[in-house]
Amino acid sequence: FRIDWTVVAVASLLGLVATIAAGLGPALRASRADVTTLLRDASERSGTPRLGRLARALVISQVALACGFLCVTSTFVRATVALRAVEFPVDTTRVLTAQLAYRPDQLDDPIARAQELRALRDAIDATPGIRGSAFTSVFPGRGAERWTWSFPDTAETTPRLTMMMTVSPEFFSMMGATAIRGRLLDWSDEGRREMVAVVNQSFVSRHSSDRDPLGRRLRFGRNDATIVGVVPDLQMQDVEDLDGAGFYVSMLQRRPFAFRLMASGPDAPLQLTPDLRRAIAGVNPGLPVEEVMSLREAIYQDKQILDAMAVLFLLFGLGAIFLAMVGLHGVLAFVPRMLALPGEKQIVNTGSTAGLLAAPGVGVYGTAKFGVVGLSEH
Repeated sequence: FRIDWTVVAVASLLGLVATIAAGLGPALRASRADVTTLLRDASERSGTPRLGRLARALVISQVALACGFLCVTSTFVRATVALRAVEFPVDTTRVLTAQLAYRPDQLDDPIARAQELRALRDAIDATPGIRGSAFTSVFPGRGAERWTWSFPDTAETTPRLTMMMTVSPEFFSMMGATAIRGRLLDWSDEGRREMVAVVNQSFVSRHSSDRDPLGRRLRFGRNDATIVGVVPDLQMQDVEDLDGAGFYVSMLQRRPFAFRLMASGPDAPLQLTPDLRRAIAGVNPGLPVEEVMSLREAIYQDKQILDAMAVLFLLFGLGAIFLAMVGLHGVLAFVPRMLALPGEKQIVNTGSTAGLLAAPGVGVYGTAKFGVVGLSEH
């Protein structure tokens, strides 16, 4: 999802022009009357005081509702801003990412997979401007896949869920992480039959605070893995989530559902895209390289809808206050003048059948339309 700000600006400008054009004519016509005479004549009418009280009540009510709407909007905006404030162990604007579109039946063989990843790593790291690379099943901050797991050495039978990422050994150095305890995943795991895993601090605090996690076996799906290390929390979860407990296994021992590349580069990593594509093509000429962007863009690309909604809610709240202070008050302020003018007078308020018949699922819309009907009938 991407916002085209040119389209937003043009649409807003057209809406503003249409609003001014629709209200300018009636306003100019009404301004030609003698204000002093109209106000004096209007004040002599018995219905005017009641109309004034109604005007004040409606304006106050609408302004109060608009202010409440803005309060809710401010909470929504603060939540959106908070997502951008999530801290990562690396500068996400300087990490280039891409998805390597292997077919589901490719790289099932562990030996062929290790050879391919090693060749890709060497070719990418040799590209000028790239300081290092790693492969992962999902990017940090995007939310890892969740697995049902258990400790076979306990009597607990209730299944639990936790996050799991499949990564290459360079992932931790790419994230600036070192082992708090034990060791990290490395290339020597390629020849091991026994799967190994590295857990993060949140996992230890939640699931193994009373026991040393090193050496414990962890069972997920049909796999058993031995915990060999503990690392800091590296934002394994989505930026919208708080629970970051999880573990990592090696791509050398388990095929991931997706192959994604992370490469650290300069301040503007996207300028390395052509060189990156050439390096990958030198190893696997037919491999599609998709969704090339910075890590920050990859993390927040599907959060742009939240930005758009926050802006729209803010505009709606401000628009509601503007209409309350200018629109509704303007309509009621012109009524005494119109009543004082000779000839037939008409006021046209646009509503719909929702102001006459209640319908399920459109409560807010129906309330607004019933308000239009009530104002018109008065």
